[in-house]
Order: sequence, then C-alpha cells, then structure tokens
Amino acid sequence: MAILPSSLRSRLALLFAFGSAVMMVVLVGALYVVLDRALLSSVDRGLRIRADDLAQVASDEDGEIPDRDPFVQVVALDGRVTAPASGINHDTQALTAEQLARVGTGQMFQVDLPQLGGTSRVLARPIEVGGTPMVLVVGSSLDSYEHTRERLALVLLAASPVLILLLAGSGWVLAGAALRPVKRMTQEAEDISVNELDRRLAVPDGHDEIAHLASTINALLQRVEQSVQHERRFVDDASHELRTPISILRGELELALARPGDHDEVVAALESSLDEAIRLGRLADDLLVLARSRTGELALHPRPVELGAAATRVARLLGDGVPVHVDGSAQAWADPDRVEQILLNLVSNAKRYAASRVAVVVGEVDDGAELVVADDGPGFAASIMPVTFERFVRPDRARGRDTGGTGLGLSIAATLARSQGASIEAGNGSALGGAWVRLVFPGESGHRVGEVERAGPADAGDGAEPGVGAGPVVHDRS
Repeated sequence: MAILPSSLRSRLALLFAFGSAVMMVVLVGALYVVLDRALLSSVDRGLRIRADDLAQVASDEDGEIPDRDPFVQVVALDGRVTAPASGINHDTQALTAEQLARVGTGQMFQVDLPQLGGTSRVLARPIEVGGTPMVLVVGSSLDSYEHTRERLALVLLAASPVLILLLAGSGWVLAGAALRPVKRMTQEAEDISVNELDRRLAVPDGHDEIAHLASTINALLQRVEQSVQHERRFVDDASHELRTPISILRGELELALARPGDHDEVVAALESSLDEAIRLGRLADDLLVLARSRTGELALHPRPVELGAAATRVARLLGDGVPVHVDGSAQAWADPDRVEQILLNLVSNAKRYAASRVAVVVGEVDDGAELVVADDGPGFAASIMPVTFERFVRPDRARGRDTGGTGLGLSIAATLARSQGASIEAGNGSALGGAWVRLVFPGESGHRVGEVERAGPADAGDGAEPGVGAGPVVHDRS
C-alpha cells in the first residue's frame, strides 16, 4: 500500500507541511532558548544591581545591611554569616565553602533556599567591611522565571501545530494555483483524438516551467501529427501499389479459368500471374526493409566489401537489356548483402531509363570508398526535385508501373546506405549526359555501422559529381 497520496497536489502540500514542521521545530527551539536566556539574564541583571547597592551600603555601615531585601548575607571567608538582617532568618549559610572559594570577582549560583521558597538564583561577590575581606551574597527566587518559562513553552507548543496547519493549508492552495494550468492542459490533451492532431494546447503567459511544458507538448503533438500523416500516406501509397498487381493477378487467373481448354491462353495467364507475383514479393521485401529500418531492427553484418566486384556481380545478374560498364575498385566497410541490394536498386533503376548505357564508377576517397551509378537517359524530372529520396515518388506513375517500378528504388537504397553510415546523393548531368547517384561508404577505420536512419531521409545538397558530372539533387524515377 502506498504511503504517499497519489495526487501531486496532495504530495506537494504534505511535503510543504513536513518542511514547515521541521522549520517550526527549529524556530520554536531557538526561540525558547533565546527567551529563556533573556529571562535568566534579566534575573542576573537585577541581582547585580542589588549587589552593587548593598555592597555600597555594607561598606558605609560597617557590614550592616537593611532587612528589606528579599535575601542578603555578608559571609566571612570561613563561611560564617556575619550580617543577616535583624529579625529575619537569613543566618543559614547559603553557599558551601567550595562555592565561596570560587567567588572571584563575582559568581552566580543556583541553589535551593528555603527562605525564598525553593530554587533560587544567588550572586556572590567579594567586598571589604572595615578592611576585612568578606563575601556579599544576594539571592532572588526563580519562581517567577520558571512560571514564565512554563507559560512560554505551553504557548509555543500550542501555537506550533496551528501554524503548521496554516502553512500546510497555504501550501495546498499554492500547489493548486500552480498546478491549475497543468490540469487544464491535461484536460485539453485528453480531448485531442487521433482525428484532431492539428489541435494544440494553450501556452500560458510567461516563460516559466509550465509554459515550457506546454510548448514541449505542442512540439511533441506536431511531431506526432507529422508521423501519423507520414504513415497514412505510406499506407495509402502501399495500398495503391498493391492494388494494381493484385487486380492484374486476379484478372489473369479469371481469364485462365474462363478458358480452361485453351492451352496458350492458360500459359500466358500463368506467366503474367507469375510476373505480378514476383512484383508483389519485391514490393513486400521493400516495405519490410523500410519498416525494419525505422524500428532499428534492420540486421547488418558489416565486413570489408570490394565495391567493384559487387558491382560486377550485379551487372552480370542484370545482364539483359542495356549494358552496364563497371570501372574501378575500392574497399568499404559494410554488409555485403545490403550493398548488393543497393546496387540492384540503383542499377536496375538506371537501366530502366538509360538510352544505351549505364556506368558504375568505383574509387577511393578520404577514409572511405565512393560508388557512382550514371546513365545516358533523360535524367530526373524537374517536378520531383524538391522531394529527394521520398517513397513512392515517380515522375509518371503509369510508366513506372509498366516498367515494373514501385517508387521505392532510391528510397530503399538511401535507407540501406544510411543504416551503414554511408551518404547518398543524386542529380542530373552525369558524364554520360543523364542522371547520377553517388554513395560514399566509410572505410574500415572510419565506419559508423549500426547508425540506422530512424527519422526519415535527410536532405541532399547540390554539388559536383567527381568523374561523372554535376547537377541538382533529384529523386527516384522508378
């Protein structure tokens, strides 16, 4: 069972009350000690004034002292009382011999004097009577002092709980006032649904912690809205991409079932269905790569990779159609399977739009390796230049569908490259006259493997392409 209350306001009030109680105990204790010393100092000051007056009288009257004083004695050094007041029973020795020996220039003692009704305060000071050293003893009852001290302790003990309760109540009120904006923001946040992500919390005036909290929550809502919109667009695009091959696959199968006796029609339908099934599998693999990269679950097994050899294997695999020329060699630190997946996307994308030639140029750069894929096609469309490496981006959706593209080529390549610490950029105006895509992989001494891109593709800047050309950064044409 929890000891502290669940409400933050109650916990703050309880903490405030506890702190107030501790402070109250310290202050009451200090106040009691100070007032106690002040009361006792007042008694001592009165004794000193009386002792000065009586010492003067005893000296002038040869040891005779008036009987009006509450308690006074003139005592010889041997302890004998020489001058009690006439008719008053003050001849009982008030101080012991040991105490008289410690008198010095004046000493206070607290003794029990029946003459004064109990505990008393006594001042002893040396005097001379007729040239003989004596000790003047003056006493005062402590009844009034003790009574005042008891009343003071009673008042402080009675007032402390009341003050603590008042301070705790004040803490409760102040905590409620301080947390009122938080309560309002909580209610506003509870009212925001997934269909109202454009709503924001009202930011209180000022620059305190509450206003900073509201601004932080609004920034979080902004990121959530952008993420939800991004995922909705992704689902819409993925659904659109899946709809076409599924529709074609269904149509081909229905056609084959409608003409079971026509062998050629059935074979053609099955071949077309196989193409669409392959396309669906490729799309599913691409979507899986994107999903895993966003959650940091993309498996990587980095080791030294010869980029020239990897590009040659991919060119041989994609040997049909436009020829691919590979030039140069360099070693990078990356996952070989992911590197070939990147090359498959980039080279097949370049072959799809090349007029007659695709070139893959590999070389070494500072602490890394460079790979450039270029073609002699028309280049990237100007309409998609502002959205570099976005998913499902194509200049012509119909043409991309006819050529087997899904709009994920450069997006997949960028995701896989960044997950291995590589940089990627693209543009128009290569040495072959068409588009270029450039990757820079880290070498074994400077790799940053495992830094999976979670926040989406970064912006790529314009720049010259060494050995290939220069041009503005643009997007996947697949």
